[in-house]
Amino acid sequence: MCVRARACVYARIHTHARTHTHTCTHARTHAHTQVYDAKKGTFVELGVLDVMQIFGRAGRPQFDSSGEGIIITTHDKLNHYLHLMHNALPIESKFLPALTDHLNAEVVLGTVSNTAEAVAWLTYTYCYVRMLRNPMHYGVAYHELQGDPRLQTRCRELIEISVKELAKAKMLRFNFETTNMNTTDTGIVASHFYVKYASLELYNELVHPAMSEADCFEVVARSSEFENVQARDEENQELVKLLTNACPVKIKTQAIEGEGIVIDQIAKVNILLQAYISKAEVDGFALVADMNHVVQSAGRIFRALFELCVKKGFVSLANKLLTLNKVVTQRVWPHQHALRQFGHVVPAEWCYRLEQKNLSLDRLWEMSHQEVSALIRQNNSGLMIQKFVGMFPWLDIKVQIQPITRTILRVTLNIKADFEWSDRVSGTVEPFWVWVEDNENERIYHTEYFLLHKKQLRETHVLAFTVPLFEPLQGQYVVRAISDRWLHAEHCETIDLRDLVLPEKYPAHTTLLKLCPLPKEALQNEEFQAMYKFSHFNAVQTQVFHTLRHTDVCMHVCMYVCMYV
Repeated sequence: MCVRARACVYARIHTHARTHTHTCTHARTHAHTQVYDAKKGTFVELGVLDVMQIFGRAGRPQFDSSGEGIIITTHDKLNHYLHLMHNALPIESKFLPALTDHLNAEVVLGTVSNTAEAVAWLTYTYCYVRMLRNPMHYGVAYHELQGDPRLQTRCRELIEISVKELAKAKMLRFNFETTNMNTTDTGIVASHFYVKYASLELYNELVHPAMSEADCFEVVARSSEFENVQARDEENQELVKLLTNACPVKIKTQAIEGEGIVIDQIAKVNILLQAYISKAEVDGFALVADMNHVVQSAGRIFRALFELCVKKGFVSLANKLLTLNKVVTQRVWPHQHALRQFGHVVPAEWCYRLEQKNLSLDRLWEMSHQEVSALIRQNNSGLMIQKFVGMFPWLDIKVQIQPITRTILRVTLNIKADFEWSDRVSGTVEPFWVWVEDNENERIYHTEYFLLHKKQLRETHVLAFTVPLFEPLQGQYVVRAISDRWLHAEHCETIDLRDLVLPEKYPAHTTLLKLCPLPKEALQNEEFQAMYKFSHFNAVQTQVFHTLRHTDVCMHVCMYVCMYV
C-alpha cells in the first residue's frame, strides 16, 4: 500500500433502533482506498458498492442501535467519496459488453432458439430496465426513444450484432430466413468453460494439429481474457529474471539494442504462467496479482482448447493440451518425476535424486525397496517411495474386437484398476479419458469419459463402442486411457488390423421365389386376421411367413426397388 499524507473522511451512519441499547461498533479501512484490479491491470478506486459493503459491517443487528464507518483516503479523493455518500446515483448495468457471451450461453442451454426469443430474453434483464430509465447512458438517441418507447428495435439490433459475432466465431449456426439459432461444438465448449467469443475467433485462426508446446502457451497468452494485463517498465527487470530462471518453454520476446530484452504484454502473461508452474518467487504486489489473475484463467483455457481438439479429432494436440492443463493444475513439468505430484509428502530432495538417476515409475515398480533406498541414500526411503508408486493410478485394459460390417468395428474394453486406493490421494473417484486413435491419419475416432469409483475398484468395467473402418485397412488403431488429473498416468493398447477378417464385400441377397400368395386365414387367429384389410399377403410376406410365424429365428427383412426412367 502507498504511504502518503492522508485526509480522514468521517461518514457516520446512524441506524437508530427502537431498542434502548447505545453500544456502537466501528468498521475502518486503515489503508489507501485504491485497490489493484487484475482484470483492468491497474489500481482503481473503491466503488460505491464496496463502500456500502464496508459501512454495512458497522453495527451488529439486534445488539447495536447505531454503526459508524470511517474511510481514510487521500485529500484529492475527498470530494469523490463525499459525492458517493451524499448523491446516491443509480447503479448502471454493464451487461452490454458481455451480451454476446451471455447470448451464447442461453443458446447452448436451449432457452433461446431464434431472434424473437432472444429479444424477449433481453427484456427480462436489468440492463433493459436501465435502458428504459436512462437511455442516454446506453447510447439511445432521443428521437429513437420517441419513435420506439419500449426500445424493441434497439434490442433487436443488439441481438443481431451479437448473433453475427457468434456466427463469425463459429459458435452457432444462424438461418437468416427463419432467424433460428443452433449451437455448435465450439459454442458449447465456450459456454461450459466461460471463454469469450473473441478468444474463440483467435483459436479458430491459430490452432492447428502441428502445434508445439511453445505454440500452445503462445495461444493461451494471446487470449482476450488477458488483454488488460499491462507490461510496465518497472517490472521488466523482474520479468527478465523469471524468463531466465523459471521458463523452460521458449517464449518470443523483443530484443532492442541498448535496452536489452523488452517484455511485452503477451510475453508477460506467458512468463507469469510458467513461473507459477515452476513455483518461482515473484516480487511486487502488482506482479503477484497479475500472476493470480493469469493462473485463474489459464487452466480453464487449456481445458477448453483440449475439448475443442477432441471434438475436431486432433490426436497429438489433444494429448498435449491435456498434459499442459495438468501441468498448470499440479505445478509439475512433464520432464519432472511423477512423484512430485504427491506434494510435500515425498521430499523434493528424493524426487531430485530420482530424476538424476532417471528412475521412472515403471523401473521403481520392478525394484525392491532396499535398492531404492540405496539409490536415494536414505534409510527406509524405499518403503515410502514404493508405497506411493503403488497408489499411482494405473489401469489394466484388455481389448476385444469384432467387425460388424466392412466399415464398422466393434471394440470391447475390459478395464480393471491396478493400484491401491487412498482417499487422501484419489478422493472418491478417479476420472480417465479413453479414446481410440489412428496415428497414421492423426484422428480420434471415439472418445469416452470414464469414472472409476472407489466402491468399484476391484470390479471389471466393460466399455463397448464402435469405430469406423476404412479400406485399405490401416496397420493398427491405438486405445489410450489417460488420467484426467495425473501426469504420466497413461495406458496404451494396440489393435492390430492386418489380420482382421472382414465380412463379404457384397453379401448375396435372397432370391424372391414364385409362390402363390397366402391368404390371411393362414394366421389361424381371428384377432390377427382383423388387423389386415387385404385378403392375401404379398410375395415377400408370403416367403417369410413361415419363419416369422412358427420359429424364433431373428430375421432382417429389407428390399430395394430399381426404377428405370
